[in-house]
Amino acid sequence: MKYKAQVVVAKTWSPTKLSLMLYRESKHLKEDDKEFLELLFEKLPQIKQLEQLIKDFKQLFLIKKEGMLQKWIQEASTSECGLKNFAKNLLRDYEAVNNAVVRTVSNGQVEGQVNRIKNIKRKMYGRAGFQLLRKMILAKSA
Repeated sequence: MKYKAQVVVAKTWSPTKLSLMLYRESKHLKEDDKEFLELLFEKLPQIKQLEQLIKDFKQLFLIKKEGMLQKWIQEASTSECGLKNFAKNLLRDYEAVNNAVVRTVSNGQVEGQVNRIKNIKRKMYGRAGFQLLRKMILAKSA
């Protein structure tokens, strides 16, 4: 008697894809992704809690109300989904994080330029002084 082997194709999700799926609204997900998340939520309720905390954190930056960050940190600190350390680290520099949440202005442009300058400096391996660094920055800006 001959047996035919059946090939079963199993779809897998990378941690990166899974984190993006938790971040996105369900209406923007593919049907098989929605089914997978529903199964995951059924088997591991802490992932459902994680999804809700992620979406609530995203809303902090859209709503921009004072006190919302503190409330979110308290919720995350008491959760069982693995965000306790993240919440605890937000408390280290609470004032700066809260300002990012409630204010409409950002220093993102400045930080981007600082990062660009540090990358240029890193490429030079410390072999040159300030004058060459200045010329490299000006050349890259043009």
